[in-house]
Amino acid sequence: MSGYDLPSIGDRIEIENSTIMKNDVKLISQVLDIIDEKHMSIAMPIVNSVVVPIPTGEIVQIKYAKKSIGVFAFSARVLARKHSEHLSYMKMERLSDVKKVQRRDYFRLDIVLDVKMKLVETNGVGDNNSFSALTKDISGGGLRLISKTKLSANDLVDISLKTDDGTIQARGRIIRCVPYESSGSDYEIAIIFDAIDEQARTQIISFIFKYQRKMKKKGLV
Repeated sequence: MSGYDLPSIGDRIEIENSTIMKNDVKLISQVLDIIDEKHMSIAMPIVNSVVVPIPTGEIVQIKYAKKSIGVFAFSARVLARKHSEHLSYMKMERLSDVKKVQRRDYFRLDIVLDVKMKLVETNGVGDNNSFSALTKDISGGGLRLISKTKLSANDLVDISLKTDDGTIQARGRIIRCVPYESSGSDYEIAIIFDAIDEQARTQIISFIFKYQRKMKKKGLV
């Protein structure tokens, strides 16, 4: 671990603790102050305009993205909760080393985005192996989408994903393709990124954090 792996003032972070929030809900917060390599102050998380109190002494998992580097996580303990006139915040103590987050740990965002894809290996699709789709959710590890094209597990696809920050290119592997709900012609397809550089992955994660921040300001989350 280097100092560059640690979060910086202003960084958006995720807080995980199954005893506080059920159903794998992740709390969004922000780093307010870095005291030293072991201690920092972070904003008290807010859900639906209500502050979520995390008890003093509680141990949580903190995750955050570092641009062009990746996503990192560590365990931390709540040392104190403090309140000022306009802000509620917590003093945190880092308990574990900082580690890179594995693919399965990435937070998923429900959002509809345009996707262009091309099959790398065709299985009965013929020469017309390029098609469009809409995302159902995305994460730094993959995405789910809705498409009229039926694919097979382990098919490889080149993905072009359009976001507000630009177009992201990646190669993905199909892990599931099933009929979409009551639709008679659409399919729900789950994809994991099989080949994606860290800069593109971090671009996706940064987009997710910024989108959540925008929705939070509008009072929609």
